[in-house]
Amino acid sequence: MINTPPVVSVCMITYNHEDYIYESVISILNQQVSFSYNLIIANDCSPDNTDKIIDDIKASHDKGYLINYYSHAKNIGVHANFEFALNKCKGQYVAVCEGDDYWIDNLKLQKQVDFLNKNPNYNLITGYARQYFQNDNLFKDPLVYEKLSFDFRDMIYQNHCSTCSTMFRNIFNDTEPFKLLKNLGADRQLWIRVLGKNAKGMKMDEINVVYRRHDSSLTGKRRALNPNFLEKIGYIKSKIRKANYWNDYFDGEATASVISLKSKLYKKIVRLSKDEKQWSYFILYVFKFYISKVLIQYNNIIHSK
Repeated sequence: MINTPPVVSVCMITYNHEDYIYESVISILNQQVSFSYNLIIANDCSPDNTDKIIDDIKASHDKGYLINYYSHAKNIGVHANFEFALNKCKGQYVAVCEGDDYWIDNLKLQKQVDFLNKNPNYNLITGYARQYFQNDNLFKDPLVYEKLSFDFRDMIYQNHCSTCSTMFRNIFNDTEPFKLLKNLGADRQLWIRVLGKNAKGMKMDEINVVYRRHDSSLTGKRRALNPNFLEKIGYIKSKIRKANYWNDYFDGEATASVISLKSKLYKKIVRLSKDEKQWSYFILYVFKFYISKVLIQYNNIIHSK
């Protein structure tokens, strides 16, 4: 008997999410679809009750059979776990939802598959996320949400994808498995590589997921570190390094996006330097900022001819 891959594989990584994993998994199993899908869960050796919660869901939920659960015997790290989970996804399309986020639209998968089926020039579809601040028991919606089409150049300048809302065409296979490139982050790297040079992404003007903010999340842990001035500068410079990498990756076709991003980040460094009274940085990045503005104007003139 030949096992036919599902139309959609949902990719979920989890670590110490015992307080959130039930809501996350159930929101996926509650999807109303006209096609086959499965849920890949990769647990990175959580020392909490995540194993038991997922086993209980598999045993008691009428769609528990959709879950393919992998629990690592030792902790391998978030990036390695993400690679592992993505390579277990054999669906034509892959949707992503981490174990502390959840979906609020039971037609999310159906809508996104319908769009990608009808629009072969799009490799990716996403939406907007409602943020939930766990410590304050507070929900916050985006101030503005509008429909937006984008490509790799736009993504280099700004990440338009809400991870837990995103679905993409599965461009990876057994002969060419997904491997994260080093020091380029995870999520945005995936979206840019899926888009490639020729495909587009669509951000729909709707909120279909909840992105949970809490102290034990990766974002929460980074904020708690309270970085000093040089650490903040280093983080900004890493964004510039990544943008330069992707421009080279795409044979220089994103130069305008990189210049615009540098201008925005240089301005941020100028403000930060002024606030911290770091005058040598202030003078240097004022100069770099104005050079970037000149380059933007020059680029606009060249392309307008």
